[in-house]
Amino acid sequence: MRFEGSTALAWLDLKAQTGRTLVSGKATIADPKISPDGRFVSFVRDHNVWLVNLADGKERAITQGGTEERRKGELDWVYPEELDIKSAYWWAPDSSAIAYLEMDERKVSQYPLVDFSSPSGESEMERYPAAGGANPIVRVFVVSLGGGEPRAMDTGADTDIYIPRVNWLTDSKHLAIQRLSRTQTTLDLLIAEATTGKTRTALSETDPNWINLSDDLYFLKDGKRFLWSSERGGYRHLYLYDLEGKQLAQLTKGEWEVTAVDAVDEAKGLVYFTATEKSPLERQLYRVALDGSGFARISKEAGSHAAVLAPNAAAFYDTFSNAAAPPRQDLCRAD
Repeated sequence: MRFEGSTALAWLDLKAQTGRTLVSGKATIADPKISPDGRFVSFVRDHNVWLVNLADGKERAITQGGTEERRKGELDWVYPEELDIKSAYWWAPDSSAIAYLEMDERKVSQYPLVDFSSPSGESEMERYPAAGGANPIVRVFVVSLGGGEPRAMDTGADTDIYIPRVNWLTDSKHLAIQRLSRTQTTLDLLIAEATTGKTRTALSETDPNWINLSDDLYFLKDGKRFLWSSERGGYRHLYLYDLEGKQLAQLTKGEWEVTAVDAVDEAKGLVYFTATEKSPLERQLYRVALDGSGFARISKEAGSHAAVLAPNAAAFYDTFSNAAAPPRQDLCRAD
């Protein structure tokens, strides 16, 4: 079994609470997740997405027909390596459905990799899309936990593209799908209806040279607005849009960049983020209101700050260091 970070701790905690092994068998499992309602644990096994019911321990495959050539809910090698995507399936916020990527690898070239730790020099084949060669054909599906056939989301006729990010909207009825051209010069944000698969383009980013991806997309709980970051002005900054793609506000601006969105306090209308405003050699924590007012730096000491905010954004712990000081952690109020 392969686990990472907090997911591993949650999995072990569930095992301790239930007093039983959650998943049996010898097949390798990967990417375990706990459903938002806490009733299921999902994981990838044998190139399919599986569920185990925590009430009775029963397992079932939520996808069917996955193989090494056609992976369902499972990433290949190149997507996490080149697009920094960490998973290929996502729970709806209300736990009613799962969205997943299907990766058709049949035309992707294979290369033998020798296991030098093997006394007999065994090798295994790895699919690697060389420059100019075939990429995997990737599609987005939604499958309901209540049953029925998975529904394909319409990402367009061109299949020589990337799907580097997928997010559920807060209503559990719509998906946000980012579609990136193979040249990585056009990025479209598609809003898809989960029940029909119909999509529309909310906004598009173009650059003659290159578009860098981010994980800054954030949908507000009102279901009407979202945060988006863009480098269209030469530096990555934050913008507020409505679901139709109308820009409502530019939250940050200047000859510096936002490097991460750390938290959104919707009750107070504040966004907390890390940026290089003080110096390109530093990372400081800032906040700004959703209308672009009230810009302020929160962290103080010169150097690098990495903040993790509490769920209510009332406090944060800050990992700080600079050239003269080793890493130190402080617990701070959000002010």
